[in-house]
Amino acid sequence: MLKRLVLVIALSVPVTSMVSASTSHAADAIPEYTELLRDCSVAVTGEPCYVTEAGRDDLNVATFPECVGAVTNYCYIATVDDQPAPSSLKFVVRLTSWKTHDPTEKNAQYGFNINAFYVPPSRTFETFSYFDWGRKPQDQSATGGLVDLSAILLKTSKIKVEIRYKTSKMPQYSVVVADQGKMDFSLSGQDLVTVIEGHPARVALESDAQHINFDTEKSDDTSLLWTNRCGIPSMQFVVCNVTTAESAPLVFYARSSTFVNSPAADVPGPIWVSTNATYFHFPSLSNRQLEIKTTAPHFLPDGTTLNTGSFTAFLPNKLLEQWGITKTEAGLNSSLAASIKKADVETVVERSFVISDLGATIVFPSIGYSSPVVKVTAVTGNGSQSANQVYSQLLAGAKVGSNTVTTTTVPAANSSSKTVKKGSSTFLVALIKTVGKGFPTWKATGLCKIRLGKLVAPTKAATCTLTLTQAKYKTTPKRTKKITVKVK
Repeated sequence: MLKRLVLVIALSVPVTSMVSASTSHAADAIPEYTELLRDCSVAVTGEPCYVTEAGRDDLNVATFPECVGAVTNYCYIATVDDQPAPSSLKFVVRLTSWKTHDPTEKNAQYGFNINAFYVPPSRTFETFSYFDWGRKPQDQSATGGLVDLSAILLKTSKIKVEIRYKTSKMPQYSVVVADQGKMDFSLSGQDLVTVIEGHPARVALESDAQHINFDTEKSDDTSLLWTNRCGIPSMQFVVCNVTTAESAPLVFYARSSTFVNSPAADVPGPIWVSTNATYFHFPSLSNRQLEIKTTAPHFLPDGTTLNTGSFTAFLPNKLLEQWGITKTEAGLNSSLAASIKKADVETVVERSFVISDLGATIVFPSIGYSSPVVKVTAVTGNGSQSANQVYSQLLAGAKVGSNTVTTTTVPAANSSSKTVKKGSSTFLVALIKTVGKGFPTWKATGLCKIRLGKLVAPTKAATCTLTLTQAKYKTTPKRTKKITVKVK
């Protein structure tokens, strides 16, 4: 089975795509850094410059130095724990342009990359050496910087990198590989300041022999087994059938894309996610659905510790407005749900929100990297129900809203008992399993409460009742099941 994680944000009601598929047209002109910077062959040390990759006249790469003295743009400032970064912590900061003058290329874009490396005295920092999308995080070379930052940083160290360059628009999509990572973008005129921060992430890596090389092995064939392999073989999916990682270094890196032609350029940015996945696709957006595919080995190198993942996603104000979502705790709770699908069983999970002036960040629970499909789905809450509750009903096959079927015929209720711990939160469907496609309605009595699709037990011993009523669906009669819940 292909091992992948897919995170999705979507609306429950089918709608047409939010982005028109009409003829491509160029978006606002972005300042051309090849006209603002000098070629690296004539630039002096410490000056931002660019090169044209050999054999790729359609791909120009600018490299950014630290912002020092007269260098105030196309540069970066790095700190660790609010102090200047140690001299042995170096960053490869790149800005690329690909087919940005071709109005017919739908994926024409500017790309931004930042890779952190530890450079001990015995090694030499290589300004242009990095690992790109689809590549295994790795050292610069046998003598260059090391990808593992654990020799100079702790898991609790806070890295902050401020990058400055010129553009005319926000990036549409960005990903930061960090623990509790976050990104902030501020555009004033044509001056963009991007702030990337977070703790270094523990990322599980397969061996070199197990790595899938996208350049030489890419394939869209989903029937391939990819036994004991890990990587990105396709733009359609990611794969990791490696049970135990060979290593798990502390790393920190980020990437973003700014598209220049419609329809991709019309997506409101900045949309960003933070993850510790080994491999991932950039977020994709269509039909009011945001999808992120990620993957990683199942266990850490000791073979027994489960490789768990962190994930957050930021949705900007303009995207929330397009989706018709009110940027309040209540509005987000009634519109955005999270779920994990394993072995064809999809389970709703908890999530929380952080609201800011620029948008909303969705924080997801810990994810075990194995072979699940992880989804974050935006649905419209029904009355006082949260999106999680509504999505649970949809997963159970129920119709929601105006399609709900009701009846007044109530057969005798089946009864049993369950025991939960004081102060615990238990998914309703774990206490009473829904059957068929009848619309489910939940009710709790006693000191227990229902919140976000869970039964919340009191902090003291008690006895509660939980009742599930499922409406009649076609030939399936209405069903009621009641249990006694003992809180101990």
